[in-house]
Amino acid sequence: MALLVWIAIPSSTPSSRVTTGLGGGTAALTSPGDQAGQAGIDATGGPASAAGGGSTTGSGTGSRSSGAKGSAGGASTGAQARGAGSAGAQGCSGPLTPLKIGVVLPNVGSGSTSLNSTFGIPPVSEEQADFAAVFDSVNKAGGVACRSLVGDYADFNETDSTAAQTECLKFQQDKVFAVLGGWFPSSTDTCALQNHLPVIEQILIPASQVNEFHPYYMSNAGELDLVFHNFAHALSEAGYFSAAKGFKKVGVFYRDCIAGEYESLVGQLRQVGVPASAITSFNVGCGSSPFAPPSTVEAAILQFQNSGVTDVIPMNEYEDIQAFTRQAQSQGYKPQYLIEDDGIVATSSSVTFKPDPNNFDGAVAISPYQYGAIESGLPENDATKQCDQVMTSHGLPTVYKSASAFAGVVCSLVWMLVAGIEHDPSLNPAALAAGIAAAGSVPAPYPEGPNDFKASNGKFGGQFWRPLQFQSGCACWKVTNPTFSPSFP
Repeated sequence: MALLVWIAIPSSTPSSRVTTGLGGGTAALTSPGDQAGQAGIDATGGPASAAGGGSTTGSGTGSRSSGAKGSAGGASTGAQARGAGSAGAQGCSGPLTPLKIGVVLPNVGSGSTSLNSTFGIPPVSEEQADFAAVFDSVNKAGGVACRSLVGDYADFNETDSTAAQTECLKFQQDKVFAVLGGWFPSSTDTCALQNHLPVIEQILIPASQVNEFHPYYMSNAGELDLVFHNFAHALSEAGYFSAAKGFKKVGVFYRDCIAGEYESLVGQLRQVGVPASAITSFNVGCGSSPFAPPSTVEAAILQFQNSGVTDVIPMNEYEDIQAFTRQAQSQGYKPQYLIEDDGIVATSSSVTFKPDPNNFDGAVAISPYQYGAIESGLPENDATKQCDQVMTSHGLPTVYKSASAFAGVVCSLVWMLVAGIEHDPSLNPAALAAGIAAAGSVPAPYPEGPNDFKASNGKFGGQFWRPLQFQSGCACWKVTNPTFSPSFP
C-alpha cells in the first residue's frame, strides 16, 4: 500500500506565501554539469528547450537558455520529441520488430476486492490503457531502434506476498527487454535485477540498491539519499536548524522498512551541523499493517514532547501522519514539521490521508517533484502538454484529470526507456543506463520533476528541488519558489 500511496495520490499544491530563506527570486537556473543541451529548468519542471540551441523566455521566471551542444530530448514534440522519427529515417527495412516491455500495474487487492479507488489510484484497466497509449504513440511515430514497443502486463496485487516473484519469473519467461514500474517498496525488485533484467522504478530508490545492481536499476523519480541530502542542506541554509527559528531538537518519526534509510537521513542532518544530542527518533517498525496502532502514535508524541522536540521529520511515514497530527493537536503539541519528500507531500495532499490542517500548518517540504503546481496556479510544462495529447488522442484523461496524475508517471517511464534505447540501440540490457545517461535530460510531465541523467550515469532523475509550504487556509501545499534549484554539492 505504501507504494500506491507514494506514487498515486495527486497533490493540490500551490504558491503564495514565501518561507524566509526558501522563497524569493524566480530567475531560472540551468542544470548542473555538461548536461546534453544544457537545458534550463522552468517553473513547472520541464527542460527550457527540447532542441539543442537558442533560447526561450519563460513567463514570469526570467530567461531560460539551452546550449548548442547535444540534445536534451529530441527536436520535436510528442513521441517524436524523444527522437522516434520514422522507420525510414532510422534506416529500418521492412516492418518494425516487436520488443516486449514488462509493465507492473499496481493494485491493492484484486478484482472486485481492489481498493485502488480508496487510495485515489486508477483501476488496473485504465493503468494498462495509459501504457498502451504511450507505446502506441511511439510506434506510430516510427518506433525506436527499428522496434515497436509491446506491453507485457502484470497486475501486481500488493496484498499478495508471492506476486512479485511470480511476475518476475513470468517476465523472464516472456523474454521482456526491461520492466517499467517495479515492485518496490512493498516487495522487492531483486529477482529481476539479479537476472540482469533492467527495472525502471517510478519511485525513489535507495543508493545502496542502485549501486549494488547498476547498470540494471534505475528510477525516473530519483534516489532517496540525494533527496535527504538536498533536504538537510536546503533547510540548514534557510536557518531551520538554528535557535533563530526556534529549533532545539528534532524528532524523526519513521518506519524502518528500507535498510539504511534512517541512517542516511541522520547522516545528512549531522553533515549540516545538527548534533547527535539534538536528534531523537521513534520507530513504528515495519509490520504487515499499513497503519500504526493509535497507542504507538500516542507514544511517539509523548516521547517527543518529553524530549523537548521542536521539529518533527516524518520518514517513510505517509500513512500515519494524519493520526499523528490529529493526536498532537488534541494534546496541544504543535511542532514545526520538516518534510523530506519521500512521498509524503503526495499523501498529505489527499482526502484520505490529509493531516490536521492547524497542527500541520507551516510545514515545510523540500521536494524533487512538481507537486504544488496545480493549486499554485503554475502553468503545465511542455512535457505535461505532450502527455495530455497522447492520452486524449486515445480517449483517456489528461495528466491532471487522471487519478493520481498516473498518466504523467506513465509518460515519464516510457519516454525514459525510449531515450535510453535511442542513445544505445544495441538493445543490450546492460547498456540501457548508459543510453539514458547519454540522453542527458528526458521530458518530465507532472508530477515528475526535472532531471539530469548524465549526472547520475543514467541511474536516476530528481537532481533538482524546490520548497513547498503547507497552509491551513486551503489545507494544501503551496510552492514558495517556483524555480527548481540544482542539488547541493
